[in-house]
Amino acid sequence: MIETLKPPTDSLYKFLAIIGLVFFLTSVISPFVLRREFHRQNAEFLRDERINNLDAETWKETSKQMQRQSIELDESSKRLDEAFDPKSKKSLAEQGRVLKEAKTIEEKQFATIELFDKQMRDWRKQDAQVEYKRNLLEEYEDYAKNLFTLCLLGGPVGLFMSILGFVLWYRRAQKYEDLVLKKKVEEPTVSRIIIP
Repeated sequence: MIETLKPPTDSLYKFLAIIGLVFFLTSVISPFVLRREFHRQNAEFLRDERINNLDAETWKETSKQMQRQSIELDESSKRLDEAFDPKSKKSLAEQGRVLKEAKTIEEKQFATIELFDKQMRDWRKQDAQVEYKRNLLEEYEDYAKNLFTLCLLGGPVGLFMSILGFVLWYRRAQKYEDLVLKKKVEEPTVSRIIIP
């Protein structure tokens, strides 16, 4: 029958050795895992920050477009005022054309304003997300530094516990069990023959 793994509760020394080994291995492996995770989160943050900056550039372009359309609307308004001025001798067709042009420019202006507002809302949302990720990254960095310090202390302590536990286990328990087992193997075996 195969024995299943049992926790080493039969000997305090064995338990000390295994727990020390777990501490040591955890202290050695954890900094690498933390560093990899930190670099992943940092790369994600930088990506989001770049995207946010690109969106800010789009917002600036929309703002410039809105300013150009505002200037066009002002010029169209002046032409409209001139066309409908009682002193002006412009024909009705000319006045209608100027009015249509002003309406078209005004509709473009309103569409650009709506687009600008939407872009601003989206940019503010993304900016808030980037700021949130920046805060998380700073907190994770502090957490990693603290855990790294703990690992610097836990590694040597775990190694010491493990070595001490294995040495004590061997000297106080295992050595005698080995001697008992050796004596059993060296004893002559008495065989019994059963005749039916």
